[in-house]
Amino acid sequence: MRRHVRASLVAVTLAGLLSIVPPGASAQDSTPSIPGAEDRTVEPRTEEEVLVIAASATPMTSESYDEAREARRLEWEGVTVVGPADFETQQAIRNSVLQVVACVNADMPLSQYALFTEDAIRNNSVSVEELRGELREGEVTEDDGPGRVLDVLNIQMLSNGQAVAVAVFAGESALPLDAYAMYFEEVDARWLLDTP
Repeated sequence: MRRHVRASLVAVTLAGLLSIVPPGASAQDSTPSIPGAEDRTVEPRTEEEVLVIAASATPMTSESYDEAREARRLEWEGVTVVGPADFETQQAIRNSVLQVVACVNADMPLSQYALFTEDAIRNNSVSVEELRGELREGEVTEDDGPGRVLDVLNIQMLSNGQAVAVAVFAGESALPLDAYAMYFEEVDARWLLDTP
């Protein structure tokens, strides 16, 4: 499940990300933070709430997928980086990343989805089995260990009011680190993970 959840957080590939924002060498030298259940402060959504949001997603056919993709492209056309987020926003976004990782590490999907926007929940194909920590029939998962956060860097405000940040994790492969662009939207004074 952790591998599936981490995959849902990836907005761009590492190669694409590095062409936009190279992570500093200091992130490689940092001691990783391993947030867990004791670090979780977010109140979970209810299972029913998450499933209602997930069920509101439009079923995708190849035609509707193409239409949705084009609509998303038009929505993001012209969105630019305004500049660095203010200190309070940076702290709030760092906290959101740590909270998401804490929930993943502690196998608390209902708390994790409290940190996702409704669009992100719809786009994540949430299942009852996932919310209950069960495997779907025929599914095999590997426990690849806890998520280890090195840093959250380059938190920028976008012209559409969202924010983007680079989250750097200790690498799980031959690479010394994994870096992901993560998008956030402010909802009720909290910065939630959103779908780009």
